[in-house]
Amino acid sequence: MFVFSFKASKFRILFAVVLCALIAFAAVVLLPETEHSVTVNGVQSDRKIRFDGMKTTADLAAFAENLGYAVDATPAESVNVKLPHKFDAVLEKYNEIQKSQGFNLAKYKNKEVVRHTFRVTALPNEEPLPKDEVLLTFILHKDKIIGGDLFSDRDSLTSREFELLCGISNS
Repeated sequence: MFVFSFKASKFRILFAVVLCALIAFAAVVLLPETEHSVTVNGVQSDRKIRFDGMKTTADLAAFAENLGYAVDATPAESVNVKLPHKFDAVLEKYNEIQKSQGFNLAKYKNKEVVRHTFRVTALPNEEPLPKDEVLLTFILHKDKIIGGDLFSDRDSLTSREFELLCGISNS
């Protein structure tokens, strides 16, 4: 057993307390925001959407519902994917879509992410579903949505971003 002792003056104790307070303040100020403003059809809303805390597929289904989509409770596909350390042309183009929404998959290069794909059973505002299957995909890293898209073979929906179809902007 080791015993360590030291003599602390009031100044050293005060310095340590102030230093801890500064570190705590810096952590609060510098940590990334997990709530994001919502833009619906180009109009800023006071409503905030949280992209973190997605621990289960039920959380993701509820998130989709909050955006106005009805989805099957069970994902059509859930896959662990390691993003490559260098993006090819396809991933670069896909990441441009993500960047337009305030996401950036480049931050997660060479990291393990999870891609959950849900079948959409109803679109927002009672928009009719196309004959082709509509899929809503979420990309997560450590229980946080870091990207996603809505996909259908129909030209008007093909690989569109959240901002246009979900009415959200991650900013």
